[in-house]
Amino acid sequence: GDYYRAITEYERFIFLYPSNSLASLVRHKIAMAYFHGRKWDAAIAHFTDVKEKHGGEPAGRDASLMLADTYYQMGQYSKAEGALDQFQKRYPEDGLMDQVRLKEGVCLLRLGNPNWARDSFARVGTNSPSRRAAEELTACVAKHGRLPQKSAGCAAGLSALVPGAGQLYIGRPHDALISFLVNGIVTLGAVEAYRHDERVAGALLVGLESVWYFGNIYNAAGGAHKFNRRQSDIFFNDL
Repeated sequence: GDYYRAITEYERFIFLYPSNSLASLVRHKIAMAYFHGRKWDAAIAHFTDVKEKHGGEPAGRDASLMLADTYYQMGQYSKAEGALDQFQKRYPEDGLMDQVRLKEGVCLLRLGNPNWARDSFARVGTNSPSRRAAEELTACVAKHGRLPQKSAGCAAGLSALVPGAGQLYIGRPHDALISFLVNGIVTLGAVEAYRHDERVAGALLVGLESVWYFGNIYNAAGGAHKFNRRQSDIFFNDL
């Protein structure tokens, strides 16, 4: 787990034995150390280098797959899918092809292309050890389209009508109560200030209420987006 010391020793090996038959494997291990150390940009640079210089060797093939995994870990699903597509074109007879198709399908589902994801899962061979996983993932495609979702526009609109209503809509009753009470108290305070001819205090409270009111609307819309992302994260973690 001491990845940076490992990198130092691997680089020492490359410096001392640049023509050794293990050099491509060691370069791949350097990239893997950056990957496990979550240094994504460095990992991509090294995997790409190994892929391009040693494409005909096992290390180059493995680097091609790990490049896709690195992009996936970064949340760059389009680039991950592109790397997997390149792998399929370069190594069409590879023994891991069905697993690559599963990964590609998940990337496509992440990108909001359920039909393409389904097609990718369908290309897994009927006698493949990955066939059962492909069938389970195909069943999950339909579930993805039925994930609970909240409308940010609806949440904002409800909070504009009644402060706190948007928070209640997205399932945050505690926040809804706070928003309703704070907006109500500040509004009442502004009304009372004007009734008692305290114009400065009233103006300050109106300004404060405006901030709270529009903040309440923004909070409700943002909460809807967070709700949707949370549902998506739960789905893909289970996947």
